[in-house]
Order: sequence, then C-alpha cells, then structure tokens
Amino acid sequence: LSGLLPSSASEAVNPKEVSSGSETFTITITNTDSTSPLIVPQEFSLITINSDTTLGFSILGLKQATVNRDSTQQIIEGFGGANAQVFYAPMTSSAIQTAFDSVAGDIGLTIMRVSIPPDSTQFSQDVQGAKLAESFGAKVIATPWTPPAWMKTNDNLSGGSIDTSDFAAYAAHLKAFADTMASYGAPVYAVSVQNEPDASVGYQSCYWSPTDFLNFMKYYAPDAGVPVFMPESESFNHTFSDPTLNDSLACAHTAFVGGHIYGDANSRGDVS
Repeated sequence: LSGLLPSSASEAVNPKEVSSGSETFTITITNTDSTSPLIVPQEFSLITINSDTTLGFSILGLKQATVNRDSTQQIIEGFGGANAQVFYAPMTSSAIQTAFDSVAGDIGLTIMRVSIPPDSTQFSQDVQGAKLAESFGAKVIATPWTPPAWMKTNDNLSGGSIDTSDFAAYAAHLKAFADTMASYGAPVYAVSVQNEPDASVGYQSCYWSPTDFLNFMKYYAPDAGVPVFMPESESFNHTFSDPTLNDSLACAHTAFVGGHIYGDANSRGDVS
C-alpha cells in the first residue's frame, strides 16, 4: 500500500479495501514529479488495518531554499594549484596549459601559487610560469616558506622564528619580490607572510606567533606594496589570525585570511 500527501500533513491516505478481519501493511509516503510542496519521504511499518480503518499521517514538509541572485554574500575568486619550487621542479609549459587553460580538455584553474625564495637572486625563478598562467586568465599569489636566514633567530632557513626587529626589512623583502615579478610582466595578485607558521618540519620553515602576525600586519604589511594575506596555519588554527582580525588597523591591512586543512575536518561551519 502506498499513498501520497500532495498538499497537507493532515490529508488521509486511503488504504486498499479489506474485506474482513485485519492485515498489516507498510505504508510509504513519498514525492512524485507533480508533488508540490515537496515532503520529507517517510515509511510506516506494521500498520494494522481493519475493514473499517481510516488512516491519517503527519509528515514534514521539505525545507525550501530561496536563492537571490542579486544578493552576494561571498565571492569565490577561483580554484588553483601550486607551482612551488621549494619541493618540485617548475611546471612545464604543457602542464601549465593543461592546468590553467580553459579550452575543452583542460582544467581551467584560475589561481597559481608560487613560492617567494629567501634568496633575492632567485626572485625571477617563476616568472615564465606565472606569465603563462596569467595569459590564460589566472591570478598569481606568492608564499614564502621562510624569511632570509639572517632575519631569523636561529640564522637558518629551517625552523626558528623571525626576529621582530627585522619586520621592516622583511616587508621590503616581500616588496622586492613583488616588484621583480611585476618588472618581468608577471605581477602577483597578493603575497603571504608565511607558509604554515605552526608547522614543525625539517625543510624551509619559520614559526610566527599570533602576536607576531598582529604587529607585522598592523605596522608593516602596507610596505609590501601589494595585498597581503595571512596566517596560512597548517590546520586553519584561528588563534593565529584572530588577534589581527580583532584589531581594526591590522585587519584593514589584511587582504585575505589563508589557511591549510591538513588533518583538520573543518566541520565547525565558521571557517571562512
């Protein structure tokens, strides 16, 4: 026995005729192509029906979503991939075309992430790849895995922390990179302050505290000359960005909040 409630939860489902005695049925109430408004399908088992039984069921209406195309709540700039020479050889021209071109058969990514070398003599290493990606309409963002060793507390490209007394020099370092890319015809859309400041790894890295980010973004980020994003926590840990976002001046200097989700379910619903 099956029935349909097309208009209200109080409408009865008429069972098949039972000549005598009683029988049990499974009753399914579901949608059809003409059901309006839609309901939440539900099944009722072991329903006893006698020859004079009248059935009534209460079911829930399906929640309806209203999409207002004229109201923008959040903008998705795009989806992308990395061409970071910290770990890998640079992408070939063919690979970049496959990844960033939008013709049939290609992927059509719209953001390329490149690395900012600690050695300024290597600033132009990603120019050709960035220019090609941009020719397909992609934006280029750039991330440092570490400041130059002389700006760090351990004088090493791996581990350690940034020396806060070198914040001005570090902002100039980021600006010099952005200026170099622009001078070669491959301008960057934005630069990051640090890749994974909370990661303990053996390769190029640097620890930043939440207070470090606050002070750098508040007083030095504009000197980078291009939009700046932070903190790129390895697990999207909000404690690294909250102090900056809660300070009106530092927040004004923050173009984007970046984060990684390694091992983090990000089920909170408040990740943005």
